[in-house]
Amino acid sequence: MKNIANQNVTWKVCKLGCEFHNPITAWEKAKKSNFLNGLSIKIKIENGIYNVDDQFITSASNTSNVIIVGNIEDESKVILNFTRTKGNNGNGFAAFNGGIIGLIDGVTIQQPTDGTGAMASTNASGLHTWNEQSYGAGVWSYGSGSNISLGRHVTVKNFYYGISAQSNGSIDAQGGGIHVLSSGDINIVAAGGGVIVCTPCYANDASDITHPDKGVFGANFDAERGGTLYVDGSHGTKAYVAGAIAQSGGAAWFHNMTLIGEKSGNGFNIILGGAAELTGSDVSNFGIGVNVNGGNAMLDNLISHENTGDGIVADGGRISGSNVSAQHNGGFGIHALHNGNVTIFKSLTKIFANKAGNAASDTSGEKNGFHHEASSVFID
Repeated sequence: MKNIANQNVTWKVCKLGCEFHNPITAWEKAKKSNFLNGLSIKIKIENGIYNVDDQFITSASNTSNVIIVGNIEDESKVILNFTRTKGNNGNGFAAFNGGIIGLIDGVTIQQPTDGTGAMASTNASGLHTWNEQSYGAGVWSYGSGSNISLGRHVTVKNFYYGISAQSNGSIDAQGGGIHVLSSGDINIVAAGGGVIVCTPCYANDASDITHPDKGVFGANFDAERGGTLYVDGSHGTKAYVAGAIAQSGGAAWFHNMTLIGEKSGNGFNIILGGAAELTGSDVSNFGIGVNVNGGNAMLDNLISHENTGDGIVADGGRISGSNVSAQHNGGFGIHALHNGNVTIFKSLTKIFANKAGNAASDTSGEKNGFHHEASSVFID
């Protein structure tokens, strides 16, 4: 007979003295409950490290009434350590085909880093290799109607994907505060119509150099194949390939973001029909600060500086905006090529101290900090 939740209840999880000693046991019992009149079950996890050998997974909508809460003062004191994820693409929390998780808050969601989890190793430069078929996510929402809500006190680390919304699934973290650390391909990704709202999120460290002959990976944020990201105010650091990507029909609101690179790759990479608004953002220390290659980007009040190459590139893409700054970059401040289009206002005096174009030794003949090749450029 199924349990019937006819009043709000709290189930405690702790090492000793509680009904439940492992949060996954409480979750499995909650899934079997019938919920009357929208009442809820709170799974309250006390401080400790809990080894979890299965996923918190649901395809049911009534699990929207289940709330999982650890320590909202310090989520590092409640660690859910997911074992048995190596080689099976295991996730931490997963909602699919209409499943809903009401709330996750006050927890650290992680995998081991000793080679028994998804991550195989980390080299002296801090770059990661990953075990085969270990490409799960810490938080994963898949399929129409699927949703996971995150509170402001959640850390996800050591998963190949930190937070992932796929195939019209959604993840709601409107309060922000989420930290996603040490991922492989991408810290935070929305794809195939998936939607993620996190204002702001903090993404740090993404790299996969497992098979360099086949390609290397690593981005903080990515909206692709019709996915949508709302990550205004977010911070991204230590991405091996790109800070924030909108590609293949993906759309992103990258307002007031800060991206800091590792002297290579692209900061904002808007490509292959992707579209993004970068209003008020600050990007620095990449190979190229903003690369718009076959995409569309709005750059109002953006600053791109201290990049090793160009500050802003329109490579067959379209850039528009006003009050755009490109300063102290190793290449041109603005560079348009391959039928790229740049139309920006109130910006000419904000493009300075770039090694190409602005430098006295530059021989290109374009001393205003921008350069174009068979492209359309208007800057005033």
